[in-house]
Amino acid sequence: MGNINFNTENWEPQTGTPSAGGYLWPFEGFVATKINKITFGKSGAGNDTMKFELVAEDEDVRGRRTFKTIPYSGTNRAGKPNVHQLLDLAASAGITAEKIKALNGTSMTTEQFAQELQGKVCYTRVRAEEYEGKWSTNAAGFISQKGYEDSKAIGSHRVPLTGGAKAALDGTSNGASVGGGVTTSAVATTTAAAKATSLL
Repeated sequence: MGNINFNTENWEPQTGTPSAGGYLWPFEGFVATKINKITFGKSGAGNDTMKFELVAEDEDVRGRRTFKTIPYSGTNRAGKPNVHQLLDLAASAGITAEKIKALNGTSMTTEQFAQELQGKVCYTRVRAEEYEGKWSTNAAGFISQKGYEDSKAIGSHRVPLTGGAKAALDGTSNGASVGGGVTTSAVATTTAAAKATSLL
């Protein structure tokens, strides 16, 4: 745990377009999720990370979980600041782009960031992925509420599984993990430090 140093240069909110964890869901696409639990760690590359447990709010998958681990220090292979992924999540959870861009050059404790996002609804792009022969549905990124609603209005927020993922869901291949419901919401994992900066 530590501070998140904000770099908002060249960051813009993600609107999202559908593209053809823990458990395998029957589709890829977009889903409304609640930020249920946040924990802290480090990536294999040594970058500080926050792991978000996301619980689906949509009726057809309500209560199913998926996960997203986001590094917030260092840069990705393209040289883009990893913290931009946290900015995408904050924007998806309803923090305005103007407020996010105003954070440039400031910092915030991870505990405070977690507290401010805890329990909020965000809009998650999910995709099926295979790892060591097992398929699961994982959070691939975050989009705006408008992007989610526009996609839902034309029915493009759900893309049926194909290939190995569909076979795993249908039980015709080994290694599928299906399910992932939760019955209670976790409380915030930490108590926020005194606020120096606020998202809200």
